[in-house]
Amino acid sequence: MVITGLDTPEEEKTLLASKSIKRLSWAQFGLWVSLFATALMGGAPRAGASDQDFEVIYSFHDNGDGGGPYGDVVMDAAGNIFGTTFNHNGASTPGDVFSISPDGTERVLYHFKGRKDGTYPNSDLVRDRKGNLYGTTEGGGTDDAGVVFKLAPDGKEKPIYAFTRPDSAVPESITLGKHGTLYGAATNGCCCCGYIYKLSKGGTETVLYTFTGGEDGGSPFGQLVEDAQGNLYGATSGGGAYGAGVVFKLTPDGKETVLHAFMGGSDGSDPQGGLVADKAGNLYGTTYLGGVTGGGGGTVFKIAPDGTETVLYRFCSVANCADGWEPAGNLLLDRNIYGTTTRGAYVSFNGTIFKLAPDGTEVVLHAFEGGSDGGRPNDLYQDTTDPDGYLYGTGGTYGAYGAGNVFKLKK
Repeated sequence: MVITGLDTPEEEKTLLASKSIKRLSWAQFGLWVSLFATALMGGAPRAGASDQDFEVIYSFHDNGDGGGPYGDVVMDAAGNIFGTTFNHNGASTPGDVFSISPDGTERVLYHFKGRKDGTYPNSDLVRDRKGNLYGTTEGGGTDDAGVVFKLAPDGKEKPIYAFTRPDSAVPESITLGKHGTLYGAATNGCCCCGYIYKLSKGGTETVLYTFTGGEDGGSPFGQLVEDAQGNLYGATSGGGAYGAGVVFKLTPDGKETVLHAFMGGSDGSDPQGGLVADKAGNLYGTTYLGGVTGGGGGTVFKIAPDGTETVLYRFCSVANCADGWEPAGNLLLDRNIYGTTTRGAYVSFNGTIFKLAPDGTEVVLHAFEGGSDGGRPNDLYQDTTDPDGYLYGTGGTYGAYGAGNVFKLKK
């Protein structure tokens, strides 16, 4: 099985979209609660990496340079960072694709016009061997239903597929598979519960599977994993035998098998991130909720090839928890597991970066304060040529100018 994580070529790394909407919608509430709790409790300690291990590479102004970075970032061999912002000059202006050079200089590679080229990029980027970038937008195109776009190294943007109504669903992720095939997940739409599609190099779309919202799952989110036989693996946030989401396998001919149906209790509920896999074929992911019966702040889980689920970690779910809660992104794998939460830790409601050791010990590497360090972190990225170096990511809210930032963190 192909590993989607730190051991994978960067063109096979893809990521999640929908979680950022939750983070943005929580921003003002999180700031108010954080300030109130800090005043009431006199602050609280943080665990994990020291402040000097965390560095803001660039703070967005949302004044021509973009704002509200959406999804994770990718890098090239020269250390240039690429990503997307949801805004360009205020929330009413479609976003950008940007680059940041090793010296911290930001450049807008492409500004979406809000027409056939797409409106508001809403997924992580993937990058192929030739340096082309691929992503999705939630609007624009021929029917204002979103597009899958390609951005060449020279800055030329091309919508390679435009979603149409009334059968459209919001595109939520994009994955670059073998032989240049693109795979994606889309939620909702006329068919209730989303679908998995593939795009040929020529831009022909084929719907591989449409979810019913029943036992097969509904509303797929996050990146897909492709194995050597061309099978796809992913997760849905809803549906399943217990209505709490599933982990599924999809064969090349479109046959779906539910590997695990979440029960909504101690095993987790509502996965909103994609999956990653190790060399043995084990799948790893997070659930946004669950972990304890009747509640919980989410889990990190492992699914064995035979479908056996193991909960590796259960997050707390109250304001005085130090570990963070409600993870919604993709994980990174090496000797440890790395990820982000949308909330926590302690009095901060602005999210964390965490490390999970093989023995199940969780360490908060950084707890976002909602100030210049940003907040609501998206997925993490690591340069595969530097496995012991830095984690890179974006904070979708706050930052020095209130428009998010790009950061790095020493592992």
